[in-house]
Amino acid sequence: MKQIPVLVFILYFPIGLFSQAEGDSLFNIMQVHTIGINFSQTDFWTQIVNNKTFDDTYDSSTYIPAQMSIDDDIIDSVGIQFIIIPQPINLSG
Repeated sequence: MKQIPVLVFILYFPIGLFSQAEGDSLFNIMQVHTIGINFSQTDFWTQIVNNKTFDDTYDSSTYIPAQMSIDDDIIDSVGIQFIIIPQPINLSG
């Protein structure tokens, strides 16, 4: 399995996976977390790039299956896809 850092991916996994108490610790600014993504596909990068092109052309949403880890917790079924984050618009002039 190949592992890449999480940078500009949206992760899709079931809501309610973490309870509120665990969620509070995930977003605690005083703690550093390790997040990893493992793909079983050896050509995951090609698939993600091709899916982005397809999704933009056909207004669809295609995810690549993966396994994610947050610290020592493993989440077995997540979906990964490219997104484009638009640049902020400066309305003040």
